[in-house]
Amino acid sequence: MLKMFHYMKERWYYVVMIIVLLFVQAYCDLSLPDYTSKIVNVGIQQKGIEDGVPDTIRKESMEHLLLFLDEKEKAKEDMQKMLDYVDKLDELDTSSVEPMSHIFEDENVFREDVVTNGDGSADTLANAPLAKDQSFKVPKTIG
Repeated sequence: MLKMFHYMKERWYYVVMIIVLLFVQAYCDLSLPDYTSKIVNVGIQQKGIEDGVPDTIRKESMEHLLLFLDEKEKAKEDMQKMLDYVDKLDELDTSSVEPMSHIFEDENVFREDVVTNGDGSADTLANAPLAKDQSFKVPKTIG
């Protein structure tokens, strides 16, 4: 072993360079799985977006996000808008306006509902094979 060190004394920098290159190779081999997982996770699954939560957001983007609010919150906002509108309507002076049942002033255009030919139940029951108490009597189907 000492003879080996004696011959390598002149070329010690090659030995140091080989050891450094072995450390570099070990580091690269150990970091390859992490690099590959980042390619798969960030590059493929997240479509290249490493951090999906932005630091700031534009007003236009926020308005788009508000479209997906919880239904209860949206209902609260709608109800508040309606109440504000009713308050605004209460400010109007309606003392000179006559009350009406609907917005159209048309009268009922339909005719009176009057029976003219009767219900025809006696004639219908006359054609029945069996009748009981002004009704059709049918045979029992469930034993």
